[in-house]
Amino acid sequence: MTARDSTKLAAARALLKAGRLDAAVPALVVEGAVDEAARALADHDRLVDAANVLLDSLGVRAREIGGLRDPHLRARATRAAALLRQAGMLRGARQIEQQLERRAQELGGPVDDATLLTHRHANAIAALETTLAPGPPSADADITRPTLDAIDVENLPTGRHATRSTVRAPEAFEPGALVDGRYELGELLGRGGMARVFRARDRELSQDIAIKVFEADDDPTLLARFKQELLSSRQIAHPNVVRLFDIGTFAGRKYLTLELLIGQDLKQRIAEPILVSDSLGFLTQACRGLDAAHRVGVIHRDIKPQNLFITTAGEVKIMDFGIAKLEAAAGLTKPGVGVGTPEYMAPEQIKDSRRVLPATDLYAIGITAYRLCTGRVPFVDKDLLRLLKRQLHEAPVPPTQLNPRLPPQLEAVILRLLEKKPERRYQAAAEVAEAFAELRKLYGPAR
Repeated sequence: MTARDSTKLAAARALLKAGRLDAAVPALVVEGAVDEAARALADHDRLVDAANVLLDSLGVRAREIGGLRDPHLRARATRAAALLRQAGMLRGARQIEQQLERRAQELGGPVDDATLLTHRHANAIAALETTLAPGPPSADADITRPTLDAIDVENLPTGRHATRSTVRAPEAFEPGALVDGRYELGELLGRGGMARVFRARDRELSQDIAIKVFEADDDPTLLARFKQELLSSRQIAHPNVVRLFDIGTFAGRKYLTLELLIGQDLKQRIAEPILVSDSLGFLTQACRGLDAAHRVGVIHRDIKPQNLFITTAGEVKIMDFGIAKLEAAAGLTKPGVGVGTPEYMAPEQIKDSRRVLPATDLYAIGITAYRLCTGRVPFVDKDLLRLLKRQLHEAPVPPTQLNPRLPPQLEAVILRLLEKKPERRYQAAAEVAEAFAELRKLYGPAR
C-alpha cells in the first residue's frame, strides 16, 4: 500500500468515525477494506446492505459462488449468507450455503447434514459476531456459519467486473415483497429524505393499506422521530388526520402501517389553478384536524402543503407527525435548535422549537393560506439566515397587493395568523376553521 493509499484509507475511516456511514462505506470499498465496510454496516443493523457489499466483492454471478477457489472469498460469501439469514431472507441465504457446502464436499469429502444443521443452530448467535471479524476463516469454517432471500441465481451476468446489481441481494422492501408474512407490497407511492411509502395489501384483513419504511435506521434522532409519529398520531382520532395502525421491524428496517390515501398532496394540487372557495375548504378541514391534535396536546410543527393530503373525495388528511411535540413529553430537540421547514416556521419556533404552542401551527396555516391565495410564500431568500431573520422581523406584503381580487376579510384572517407574537394570533384552530368556513359561504364556487 502506498502512502497515498494509506491516506485515503485513513480518510475513509475518519468519515466512519464521524458517523458519515453512507460516505464511508464506498470509500472503504474502493480502498479494498471490504470486510471493514460490511462490518460497519452490520454494526448499524443494515444487514442486507452489508451482505451486498460482501457479495459485490466476489466478482462472479450468484450461481458461481460455489466455484470460488479463494478461501477468503468463500468466507465472504459465508458471511454474506449469515447476514441475509439474520435479516430474514432465508431462501437467498440457503442458496449460497448450498453452493458452499457442495464446494466443501469437493474439497474435504461428504458432510453429514444433521451434524451441520445442529452445529449451525448451536452457534447461531456467536457466529454472527465472529463471521465479521477481520481475516479469512478456513475452508472448513465456511460450512459451519449460520448463513439469508431470493437471489436470482439463474439470470445474473458474469465477469470479474460485476457491478452491484450482479450479485445484489433483493431489497426487502420492494414491490412484490412480503413483509412479516402479512403485508404484500405494491407500487412505490412516494419517497422523502426519511422514508419511502408503498401501497400494500394486508393479507390478514384483506385490506389495502400503506407502509412507510424508515430509511435512516442508523440515526437515533430520526428513529426517535419515527416512533414519535406513531405515538402522536395514535392519540388523534379525526377524519382530517391520517390514521396510523402499527409499527414493526423487518429486515433491519422500521416501518409503519397506515391508512392508504388516494389523491395528491396540496403542493401538487396547487400546481394548477385553484378556486379560492376550494382553498378555503381545504384550510377549514386542515384546521379541524389541527384542533383535534391540539386538544390532546399534540403540536405538529411542520404544517405545509406537502403535509396536507387531498383525497380524490376532496377530504384533507394531515400527515407526517414525525417532528410533532407532545406538550407533556420531553422534546426531541435541543434548546435553541429550530425544527421545521424555514418558509413555514413561526418566530417562536425559530428561536426554540421546544417552546411551541398551538398558535405555532396556526402561523404555518397562515403561510399556507398566503401561498394558496397569492401563489407564493411571504418570505423567500436563498440565504437561510436572511430567510429566518425575515420571518422574525419583517411584516408580510399584504396578500391583496399580490392578488387584488382577494376579499379583504380573508386578507385580515391571514394577516392575523401571521402576527409575529403568538398571543396576537388566533389561539384555537377551531376558531380559524370557523373563520374560513364563514368566508367560504361568502366566497362561493361561482367566484
